[in-house]
Amino acid sequence: MLNKSKDCEINIMKYYGKIIGLDRDNEHEVMIDFGEVTLTCFIDSAISDFQIGDIKLLDINFMFNEGSIQIDSTISDDLEIITRLGKSYSYKIQGFFYEDTFTFSNLVIQDEIFTQYSFYEKALVKIHIDRLGISIS
Repeated sequence: MLNKSKDCEINIMKYYGKIIGLDRDNEHEVMIDFGEVTLTCFIDSAISDFQIGDIKLLDINFMFNEGSIQIDSTISDDLEIITRLGKSYSYKIQGFFYEDTFTFSNLVIQDEIFTQYSFYEKALVKIHIDRLGISIS
């Protein structure tokens, strides 16, 4: 497992998603359906911008708090592609690196930070993120 000691935020490319759930008790939580993947995210913009059933062009942000990017090349067969960690907005995501991209399911993260992990290129890996945020483009 690798750790990188630098705080960062990675923006995934823009995606259309359908709002399928809002937590009115926690006005910063939304569930979004991206087709193959459903994610519970932290809302980085006003909750009033989100209505159940709406399809919106969204920005997804991966936050690595406390400066940790953890990449694990040990894969178990029982790990789902995306696993939410408890009630937090943290996730373990299984996917592939290729050049400066990390691909999982039907979503792609592109950032130059991934070029330093080129020795994992085309290998199935897990990446741990501390917070998944979302805002309307």
